[in-house]
Amino acid sequence: MAPVQRKILGTRYIYICKKESKETMHWLRMLKTASKEFKVEIIKLFQEANELTLIFNKITHTLDGRI
Repeated sequence: MAPVQRKILGTRYIYICKKESKETMHWLRMLKTASKEFKVEIIKLFQEANELTLIFNKITHTLDGRI
């Protein structure tokens, strides 16, 4: 496989990570509503997922400009 093809295929995983982090935020939002006893932990996890989503958004935005 050519290096360019490998590079393009590798970028696919960034898009998957972005989608998964958004889905995680969705589930954490639902859990926060349903479970009051773990609210503090869920908020921390939500903030972490949000930071990862922002990172993946920046990476994919940069990749979209290069491909």
